[in-house]
Amino acid sequence: MKKHILLWLDDLRNPVLRIPGEDYTWLEKYAPVNDANNFQVVWVKTYDEFCNHIIKNGLPAVICFDNDLGEQKEGYDCAKWLVEYCMNYNKKLPKYNVHSYNTVARENIFSLLNNFSELY
Repeated sequence: MKKHILLWLDDLRNPVLRIPGEDYTWLEKYAPVNDANNFQVVWVKTYDEFCNHIIKNGLPAVICFDNDLGEQKEGYDCAKWLVEYCMNYNKKLPKYNVHSYNTVARENIFSLLNNFSELY
């Protein structure tokens, strides 16, 4: 049986490594599903990798966003692109969560995605 895809967007944090000082992984803490280990995790680190993965493979079942990607384009840019992609192809957003430590960016990403989800 083919596993569903969980797309992990983060330039630094490996989703399957334990969080320093904790007894769980980044994925276990931040994936918006109860059975994250039953998903095939695809780790993308840049805006281009994020967009290209979705263009090539379609929407994943779940996306976990970081914002600060160490480049000009950030997680918020990925979220804006995702909303546009979903509008263009008449798709619903996948399940999502934002694990960025940047509180302003985290709220901006959540606001954008939540507002779009309410409309579609």
